[in-house]
Amino acid sequence: MLARIPVVALFVVGVFGAAAGLALPAVSVAALAVGLVVLVAGAWAARPGGRPAAGTAAKTAAAPATRAIAVVAFVLALAALSALGHRAAAAARAARLPPADEIVVVEGVVEDVTAADEGARVRLFAHGWLGAGGDGRPLGVVVDVALTAPVPVLPGDRVRLRGRLKKPARALSPGTFDPGAAALSDGVDARLTVVEPGDVAVLAHSEGAWWVEAKAALSRRLQDQLPPRLAGLLLALLVGDTSLFVPEQSEAYRHVGAGHLLAVSGLQVTLLACLLARLATLLLLLTPWGRRGRGAAVAAGVALAGVWSFVLLCGAPPSAVRAAIMATAVVAAGVLGRRVLLGDVLGAAGLLTVVASPASVQDAGFLLSYAAVLGLVAATPADRSDEAGLLIAIRDGVVASVVAGLVTLPLSAWLFAQVAPAGLIANIVLVPVASALQLPALLGGALGAVADLPWLSFLGAQAALLLEALVFGLADLLPGVAALDAPPAGAAAALTLAAAGAAALLLARQRAAALLVVGGAAAVVVLAGHTPRGLRVTFLPVGQGDAAVLELPDGRVFVVDGGGRVPLEPGLDAAGRAAVLAEPGTRVVVPYLRRRGIRRVDVLVLSHPHPDHAGGLHAVVDALPVGELWWAGDVAQAGALVKPLVCAVGADRVRSTPALLGTHRFGDVVVDVLGPAPAEATATYPELRANDNSLVLRFCLGATCVLLPGDVEHFGEEQLLTGDVDRLRAWVVKAPHHGSSTSSTPAFVAATHARHVVLCTGRDNQFGFPAPAVVERWRAAGARAWDTARHGETTFWLDGVDVHVRAFRADADDDVR
Repeated sequence: MLARIPVVALFVVGVFGAAAGLALPAVSVAALAVGLVVLVAGAWAARPGGRPAAGTAAKTAAAPATRAIAVVAFVLALAALSALGHRAAAAARAARLPPADEIVVVEGVVEDVTAADEGARVRLFAHGWLGAGGDGRPLGVVVDVALTAPVPVLPGDRVRLRGRLKKPARALSPGTFDPGAAALSDGVDARLTVVEPGDVAVLAHSEGAWWVEAKAALSRRLQDQLPPRLAGLLLALLVGDTSLFVPEQSEAYRHVGAGHLLAVSGLQVTLLACLLARLATLLLLLTPWGRRGRGAAVAAGVALAGVWSFVLLCGAPPSAVRAAIMATAVVAAGVLGRRVLLGDVLGAAGLLTVVASPASVQDAGFLLSYAAVLGLVAATPADRSDEAGLLIAIRDGVVASVVAGLVTLPLSAWLFAQVAPAGLIANIVLVPVASALQLPALLGGALGAVADLPWLSFLGAQAALLLEALVFGLADLLPGVAALDAPPAGAAAALTLAAAGAAALLLARQRAAALLVVGGAAAVVVLAGHTPRGLRVTFLPVGQGDAAVLELPDGRVFVVDGGGRVPLEPGLDAAGRAAVLAEPGTRVVVPYLRRRGIRRVDVLVLSHPHPDHAGGLHAVVDALPVGELWWAGDVAQAGALVKPLVCAVGADRVRSTPALLGTHRFGDVVVDVLGPAPAEATATYPELRANDNSLVLRFCLGATCVLLPGDVEHFGEEQLLTGDVDRLRAWVVKAPHHGSSTSSTPAFVAATHARHVVLCTGRDNQFGFPAPAVVERWRAAGARAWDTARHGETTFWLDGVDVHVRAFRADADDDVR
């Protein structure tokens, strides 16, 4: 049966099943699984058997196809149910966590400790927690602890920590790190940050797991023998530990798409397996039993025991687990005298991982590792016995490297909203050179550390340094990482599978079939990537602040506010405070503009001069040219938040109220500046605070409008309601002042007739925004509520007749508060 369905194809089916099980509602997954099980049962019952009868020949001919469908359905159901069970177990553990806003004392055992930028990351198995009343409750969860306090904590220690346990947050924008998905994949249930030394107490010291102790000993030995840079290189190659890397190193590898060189994978595992098997064989030759040729199974067992011990030592990253499973299959087949296909081995390794740990399908390392090897398998000729020679080997190596790069490109675009096209070229050079240089680096580093021979570790580090020099040289020569709009998951999957399938078909000289595969994938990408035309309005998740980007049909771009963070950290100099203030713009707004291919901002709008609106705009003016600055205020009275914007844009291109009031046309889009509009024709209402003097804008395309009222509160809303209230009608409204209880008065909400309201808030913000009563008020008026702290990046398309919406976290529940 499996001869008809490649195992690697069943692995792909399993990935889709696990992804569905993690993403779809539990009821839907259960219904899907039941339906698939019924299908399997029906297919099995319909198998041919018994006495020949009329039509038996036709049934027998159709049986392979029926059974193939049954096998696919079984794998899909198994993976989906495994993912559903994983979700249920994680939800049960999450239910035992204390409230997120409660400070508790947590007690548990340290499983692992890794260095971090500012302290250490501690993996803690928490046995229980104590609340404010001193009552103890069991936990039984894994906690990721950010330890910035200078307290020596070692694996195996029993510790007591004080702080707030929080569920890992989910990513809110495409291409950004997703702590929630990473935590689910790593088996982490909560996070806790410890800053003060008094919040950490070591209750007892004990030994941790042997592999954790061994890894820590290896790290200490290499750091004692070598300078940090060289020790970091060897640790990265030996056990995948890049904690000693400086940002410039990581950026260089990312620039040329060579991050895989730092992952523990096939090279290390294969090298270790071969060395251990050879050594065991030689030792067995000293025994009569080994001299009679009966030591192959023992040597294989020694090799596999060493391989799996090494995987534990490295922390069991997906690439190492994959390589170890594949090595196990190949070694076992060799002992049994069986021949295995590389594609089947890869598929079996992936399928086992998906069923045992379905959350792996959310892990970037897992997806990229398997995709790259899938590309290598697809580009590897099944039989080249009739072709030999150096040129053929070079050609095959180049083809394999390019195909592996092409297969991983769509996934990189989906996972990181960026690609490194230079990697297609760089890896043609890097892969063969790395294979030659990593061997002495690995042997020198490992033997030098184990035998405490610093000179040998130093020689190994020189080989690693040569490889890094090549990486830096290619990074200087080749173009950098390209930001782009992340494609939908379906489009990325279609392109990945199409690249691998087309390569395999071309090698088999089936050009027509390859063209059909590529054409089908292109059609899926076009359909999945289709977005409505018109006025595109995107609200960005900048934490507790506002930021919106409006892309007009004629190509002009407005950026309205940019978020910002108040620099409260002690000891910051002027440059440090400026960087903290602009951080949301640097982290969210500018990357979004680059993803969208925006090279110029036509109008930069500052609703009012508060840090949570103005700070991020500083990053925008530093990154892109700006045509005009709009704000409600007097340039001569601009404060520290506004002056940098005025200087960057130019005072002659600053437009402010009252001259800015009225209607402005940008192609088919009409922009109404509604306030502030004091009767005295001053720039702002002198008797009101900055919030109520926010610049209020309405953008309309045909009958569809979006209203951006800044942070106006009830006084500002009253002023807007004194005129023609029809000018406040809008299909989409940004809730004034983040949905605070001092805004969104019943009269204002009713005047907008909104169908959608966007609440720009930060996760667990100290102000309690949005106010539950305000959210309910908008809903009662018929508006669908969207919260950037929960739904993340939220985009609306206004086409003049209707409004379409897409939220990055569309799976967030409707209970905004």
